[in-house]
Amino acid sequence: MDKIEDATLQWLILHHLGLTDGELRRLQRRWREPEAMLHSGAEQWRGLGLAPSSAAALQAWRQQPDAHPAALRARHDRDWLHRNQGQLLWPGHPLWPPLLTEIATPPVLLYVLGDAALLARPQLAVVGSRRATRPGRLLAAGLVKDLVEAGFVITSGLAHGIDGAAHQAALTAGGATIAVLGTGADVVYPRQHAGLYRAVVRQGAVVSELRLGSPPRPEHFPRRNRLISGLSVGVLVVEAALRSGSLITARMALEQNREVFAVPGSPASHQARGCNDLLRDGAVLVESSEDILSELGVWWHPSPSVPAPRPSLDAAPLAVYQVLAESLQSVEELAQGCGLACSETAALLIDLELAGLAEQEGGLWRQLPPPG
Repeated sequence: MDKIEDATLQWLILHHLGLTDGELRRLQRRWREPEAMLHSGAEQWRGLGLAPSSAAALQAWRQQPDAHPAALRARHDRDWLHRNQGQLLWPGHPLWPPLLTEIATPPVLLYVLGDAALLARPQLAVVGSRRATRPGRLLAAGLVKDLVEAGFVITSGLAHGIDGAAHQAALTAGGATIAVLGTGADVVYPRQHAGLYRAVVRQGAVVSELRLGSPPRPEHFPRRNRLISGLSVGVLVVEAALRSGSLITARMALEQNREVFAVPGSPASHQARGCNDLLRDGAVLVESSEDILSELGVWWHPSPSVPAPRPSLDAAPLAVYQVLAESLQSVEELAQGCGLACSETAALLIDLELAGLAEQEGGLWRQLPPPG
């Protein structure tokens, strides 16, 4: 194996020995290479303040380096990454995103599926309510289209609502998008976004700092949010309640010295209160993409290399798109033609609308030609 392959397996062993992230960071500060960490003594680990259980785990591994459970799991994860064209990144890796070195608690490792080189490109995070309104989703999609054309990679969290709209709009515009997960990189959450997850892997990257197989847990998502803001030069919030993960991301962005942008809304709207609160605290008011681009200045420039927009559809939305015609049709007619439930058809129609491939008029739907 080459040096990167060796280091990948060694890092995975360390990740499965049961050490905390704080302990792994201490090891990283003391020894740059994972081989040196594994072949140092348990006494040296204890001297760095690592727990006795961590030092004991190291001793147990050294007694059976090939048969220890951590080694077995590490080989399983390495093989899974190989099969799925994934990579493991760490500080010092050629593809490690430089902006993450600036945040207070950088990740120890990153599991990446897709194009890991995108992590070093200028990114704009777009986040917002999981219960986003239709106008909010459409607004987010329009802003994302302009940001993609300006050369930005769009980063978000794969959640329902604004996150999903941002990812889909970037894909439809022919740009790149990064989904940062609050699960292992191999766990799709929410499950309804399985098709979107696959599209992001094909046309962007899926990223997680959590071990493969990690389920969605409440404590994982604030960690995920700090990476969304940490990877990005700025965070755009489109619709957010006063207590929401989007506001956590925005607060973390401020702590990380990133720009924060917010779309204003009616004081009577529950979904606008978080954004209005951010604006009172000094966030940049956004009414168009120019408000973002002019503020970022040096970070952006028009990119002639961005490919022409094209639809990127999985089987279910493609089936609905093909049944749609230029004449207006009801959700019930479309559901019957596609062989799907009305609720699923309605959700897929919203995805097509965000992609610029369908429009609604008086509760009825028609097909639009692919943009570009």
